[in-house]
Amino acid sequence: MINITALQLAFYTWADGVVTEAVIWENENGPRPSSDYVGLMIPNVERIGQDSRLPPDDTTGGVSIIGDRDCLLEITGIGASGYTNVLKLADSLELDAVLLTLRTAGIVIVDTGPALDTSVVLDSLTEQRGFLTITFRVADVIPAASNIVGIVEEVQASPSYGGFQPAEIEIEIP
Repeated sequence: MINITALQLAFYTWADGVVTEAVIWENENGPRPSSDYVGLMIPNVERIGQDSRLPPDDTTGGVSIIGDRDCLLEITGIGASGYTNVLKLADSLELDAVLLTLRTAGIVIVDTGPALDTSVVLDSLTEQRGFLTITFRVADVIPAASNIVGIVEEVQASPSYGGFQPAEIEIEIP
């Protein structure tokens, strides 16, 4: 199963190391920061192709399933430096150290959308905002312990043909 908490920690650590403003997860309950901030959200996880089933475990009969997932990270910059922060984060994805750190966490960047200026007018004042989406890929592993299909321990066959009864056949499965 995908560990969303581990993904969130990796992205939070990356964003917090690039910008000087507060970094928050947008779907958390809590007050909005009073100053400029960067909000992160992983709104979807999508299966890519067909998952692969590994050979069954010989002792438990469990079958591990592994497959790739494309996920979306939405980044919103709020405040005077909101758009600039989004640009900084997009640019940092060109750095080998950043890509290696994310790769170590099991994250591969697939695509970076355009950085958008999404500023809005609130109470006759313009609030600067920026927005960026990043598509990333992770491997999802469903462990064998969660998918027990069973094992064959013994097979006995006693064929008969036209009333002829041969000796009992026993097949041993190593």
